[in-house]
Amino acid sequence: MAIACVGLGRFGASTAATFPEICSGSAIAPGYAPPPRQEFSGRKHGRNSRFHRQWRASWLLLSPETFLSRDLSRTTRGCAAVTSGNLDAALPEKGPGEFLLAEVRKRREELAALVRKDGERDPLWKQKLPLWAVRKLQGRELTKTIMELSRKRRLKEIFEILDCAKEKKLVNRKTMNAVMEACVHCGDIHRTMQLFQYMVQPDACGVDEITYGTLIKGLGKAGLLDAAFQILESMDLGTAPGKPKLSLIHLNTLINACANAGDARRARGALKRYHSVIKDEGPSLVTYNMLIKGYARSENPLEALKVREEMQLRGMQLNKLSWNSLVMACVRGQDMDAALEILEEMKEAGKYSVDLAPDVVTYTTLIKGLADAGNLDGVLKMVAEMKASTSCVIDRVGYTAIIDACITAGSPTDALTFFQEMECLAKEDRRLRPRVHAFLSMMRAFSEIGDVEKVSLLKSRMAVGSAGHIWAEDRLEADELLIEAAVVSGEITLARNVLKNMTSLNKALHLSQRGFTAIVRLQAMTNFTENMFQPFIIREQISLKASLESIIPSLKTLQPLSSSQKVKDVLMCFLDRDVLPVVSDENGQCIGAVHARDCNQVDPLLVDVMQDPPSLIPGTASVRTAIDFLVAPRVTLVGVSSGSGELSFLTREVLFSFLSQSSN
Repeated sequence: MAIACVGLGRFGASTAATFPEICSGSAIAPGYAPPPRQEFSGRKHGRNSRFHRQWRASWLLLSPETFLSRDLSRTTRGCAAVTSGNLDAALPEKGPGEFLLAEVRKRREELAALVRKDGERDPLWKQKLPLWAVRKLQGRELTKTIMELSRKRRLKEIFEILDCAKEKKLVNRKTMNAVMEACVHCGDIHRTMQLFQYMVQPDACGVDEITYGTLIKGLGKAGLLDAAFQILESMDLGTAPGKPKLSLIHLNTLINACANAGDARRARGALKRYHSVIKDEGPSLVTYNMLIKGYARSENPLEALKVREEMQLRGMQLNKLSWNSLVMACVRGQDMDAALEILEEMKEAGKYSVDLAPDVVTYTTLIKGLADAGNLDGVLKMVAEMKASTSCVIDRVGYTAIIDACITAGSPTDALTFFQEMECLAKEDRRLRPRVHAFLSMMRAFSEIGDVEKVSLLKSRMAVGSAGHIWAEDRLEADELLIEAAVVSGEITLARNVLKNMTSLNKALHLSQRGFTAIVRLQAMTNFTENMFQPFIIREQISLKASLESIIPSLKTLQPLSSSQKVKDVLMCFLDRDVLPVVSDENGQCIGAVHARDCNQVDPLLVDVMQDPPSLIPGTASVRTAIDFLVAPRVTLVGVSSGSGELSFLTREVLFSFLSQSSN
């Protein structure tokens, strides 16, 4: 009986892990002998390595007889039986052996049936899987899919998949933990708490230590340290649902949350309160590194040097993370002398171990500190030392930090030199292509001094030479900086042309304070004789405090469409309108709005293509209220309800054409 259980357990565990390989043509080849296990052992070939997965998959490619003989050969009776070729003698006398052999053959026949005679896999093989393989395969693939979507921050799709999995009863604790981790990664603490409350229900999958670790991490990331402490306290007292065991990982997660928030005092308090988790060994190197980071981000960053003294008293050796955190603490504490002393200590330690030598993080942190102090010579000297170091490789982040440091130190010319060097190196290594941040930093520096030529050149090169996506907000800022440079240099015509051609304003994007200031200066330089925002200038005869009911009779309001009409009946109405309201034939209430861009076919009814109804405001509301509604992003239509119950509809063009000076 024991022999049969071992064989069945191994077969079941391997099937779920490597099912796609089983359905290939080689899965039914009899007599395949997998490589011995010792060839895939050691640190390089752990249980989760590719070699170990291949070794487990190879067991499933055996014929049933070979599969059983490998397991049975581990016993004395089995060795004698297998050596003599009598497999039946190795099995128990009754029942279990024959059942195991039949079960193995049955499962192999089910899988082999999915492979055609020509060796190709059935395209619908997932829908035809036996039930025992469906749950194991889909459960693992489900978790993998959730993890991939989590990295892309596609949380909406994750919950859609989760709802489908619940209907098919494929959700387990591992899957729910993966969804919780996705919520934490996307910063949605509300959904994280909802998932936790769902998991602790009696009929749910339950919670474990991983669930609580993820929850504490999410609460810390959201800044809810009090709630994180309450969770840890309930775990320590044994009152938490699921009775999880408090471990050092949970404690370090809480300390790291306090460190990220710059609350080193609470990090120390958590370490003392739950000191029993640490036992006699004391805090680990990871815990001390978190404390150093917490002090570095606190109001007293130089207190991190005391943590170093405590580590030395315990005989601990600092790693590179410890050194870099200490350098950051000294830079934040504006003690550059102490930071440079730590750099020399790292150089000395790097002679004995390359892992302790200064890296790009060390040098860029020092460069930022020197730039904040206005020491341009120190920045250039540190960059030269950084290039000469054999343990430091300057990447894109390093070059961007150097450019920002030169700009902060007041030398955009040196920043441009390093920027051009970065672009030259990017021709051979695309990983060094500057991102939009580097372009905008350079443009900000040159726009302040009115260098239109360099700002315009950087703006044109950003569109084709930057790495990553360029958002509409980035393009808007680039236009604003070019306008500012033109205003500073006195080129009014150029600034006016750029302002007229700004496509970002048509996407309902708001100007920044810097861009608004530049445009006000442009208006002042023209003595407000040519107002480029004329459609938004209210006539003197109109008061913003006047009610909408007083001006509606003078407006050309929109005539609503009937819900029973088809698109082909109202096509002519969209010649001069982009959106029209739809009212119900039964009660005359507005039930939606039809946009011209949605009328792609002529046969559907209006109710089939309409969108949500517009916002309704009372007729007693002021003109300012209507303007505030219509200038909001993605709002093109509002409804005005009078005291008699009649509805009037206004668009941005209708209202502004009446209010602006151009209507005179």
